[in-house]
Amino acid sequence: MEKNITLTVGEKDFEFCVKTQVYNLFVNGIAGENKTAAAANFLTNTLVDKEQRAELKELIDSGLGIDLAGLLAAEFRPAVEITVKK
Repeated sequence: MEKNITLTVGEKDFEFCVKTQVYNLFVNGIAGENKTAAAANFLTNTLVDKEQRAELKELIDSGLGIDLAGLLAAEFRPAVEITVKK
């Protein structure tokens, strides 16, 4: 699966192209100890406009990496209702 997602931070749009393989690497990465690195890698590896990399790095360095990656991951996943039947 591949999905194009735009996140707007303030008034600046950042476009990402998320593929299943990169999403899975992110999910596996946040299971480890260094969640901030997993978030930063997920964001930079899916950023479409590489000229925005410095601006994105500033956001990540200011502590927004986990938040942005979480929003990106949530938007990538399909919306499905799941229940446990007893």
